[in-house]
Amino acid sequence: MWIRRRLDIGWTDIAWAWSRCLFPTAADEGARRRLEAAWAGESDAVACLSVRTGFDLLLRALALPPGSEVLMSALNVPGMFRIVEAHDLVPVPLDLGPSLSPSPEFVCDAITPRSRAIVVAHLFGARADLTAIRALAQEHGLLLIEDRAQAFDGLPVSLPDGSDAALYSFGTIKTATAFGGAMLTVRDQALAERIRSLERTLPPQTRWAYLARLLKYAGAKVLTGQRTYAALRKAFDWAGRDVDAWLQRVAAGFPAEQLLNAIRHRPSTPNVALMERRVQRFDPARANHQRQRGFRLAASLGHDFPVAGDPATHTFDLFPLRLGNPAAVQASLRKAGFDAIMRGSMTTAPCSKENPTTTSNAERLLDEILFLPLYPAMPDEELSRMASMVRESGEPPLPEKPWQ
Repeated sequence: MWIRRRLDIGWTDIAWAWSRCLFPTAADEGARRRLEAAWAGESDAVACLSVRTGFDLLLRALALPPGSEVLMSALNVPGMFRIVEAHDLVPVPLDLGPSLSPSPEFVCDAITPRSRAIVVAHLFGARADLTAIRALAQEHGLLLIEDRAQAFDGLPVSLPDGSDAALYSFGTIKTATAFGGAMLTVRDQALAERIRSLERTLPPQTRWAYLARLLKYAGAKVLTGQRTYAALRKAFDWAGRDVDAWLQRVAAGFPAEQLLNAIRHRPSTPNVALMERRVQRFDPARANHQRQRGFRLAASLGHDFPVAGDPATHTFDLFPLRLGNPAAVQASLRKAGFDAIMRGSMTTAPCSKENPTTTSNAERLLDEILFLPLYPAMPDEELSRMASMVRESGEPPLPEKPWQ
């Protein structure tokens, strides 16, 4: 069975990281400095334990007044919304348009005198066009934060004009994973220095904790092979257990009930060293090859089965397909050996009582979406077979139900 997603790392990199945990070198200590210096051109960059760590540090450094509103893409992982609430701030969801980003109209309607920042997530590997939102943020004096956790495709050149910060992830299921770690890019140098000062006060992740993490996900990598994963799924079915729930727990970065305690750490030196290695060795040609395969798969599915987001901007970190009957197509694909999955770990933001906005489009998207497996190990003929099955069993999303 073709698992929904393979860990984007080879055994050579895993073995190298093991060696850095067991036999540290003097060069490892300079990894943070080299990585931060190379990142995002003239902008200031800070290496963090996770995107949620970087977001928490950014909010701590901003010290916004309690009750301030943070306008956020209505769809994200739950931890991002919890962090805003933990700072006594109010997350205000911005519903999504067809491009997966909030429309300028949604942003305009949500802005109030209490609004202080806008957080826009680039979802499922699709890059959102934020030109109009950047103009609105500047007009109203709002900080614009880009969550690019799902959109890494190589060392960034710089922050786009009008954006104030950006977050990138090297978590377990991300492109060029380092099994943890993130980069926070900040335009304002004084703000970056406050973030660095706060980050230095955090307790470090030990190299032994990181080694345990490496061993855990090395085991997970073994289980993601085509035959081993099929056997794992059969074993879970035989035992009457839910393999999908187990996989979500394995991939989860931090426990929800102790989120702040878990994220408020510095990444270990081996973790930062592996991040630097993955970034410096990242091959743009490989990213382009993935993009081209995504284009071909989208073309073979046809216009009746649209990809969520603009295909022209996609990295195809994930292949999010919109369907009228995703559960039925998922069942058909799994019988044929393709481990498609619905929804994943994303959720909609809690609605604000003080500033009520709608999340109907985001909720509709979660109901329509099916993530198809797409990674280099899958031969083109298997992608064609998968596309054929989608065309046979799939129903297009309802055209008579327009986006609001």
